[in-house]
Amino acid sequence: MSEIISKTKLEINEFNQDKIMYIQAKKNYIYIKRVDNNVLIIKQTLEKIERDLENKKFIKTHKSFLVNCTCILNYSKKTCCVTLTSGEKIPVSRRQKGCVLDLASNSSIAIT
Repeated sequence: MSEIISKTKLEINEFNQDKIMYIQAKKNYIYIKRVDNNVLIIKQTLEKIERDLENKKFIKTHKSFLVNCTCILNYSKKTCCVTLTSGEKIPVSRRQKGCVLDLASNSSIAIT
């Protein structure tokens, strides 16, 4: 189930960032997937949301994805994707691959 919230009614800091699994951009909307599987849809740009987030908790894996680092289980070199605790696979771009590998080497994220 998705909730549509006006950007004037929501600031990213108004809710617990630990409850965000990932954020996906689609044109001028962002989809915030929470750990409870609810999705918030907000008319906003990913760049604006990225500025509002605590950078250490989230990693940009692709031009359209920000992922909560604590929700990443592993990184697959073969598919260039990270697998989340929910089983979802999020793409990793060539440009962001180094950042993901650095994160994996400094945490419990497996590389397969």
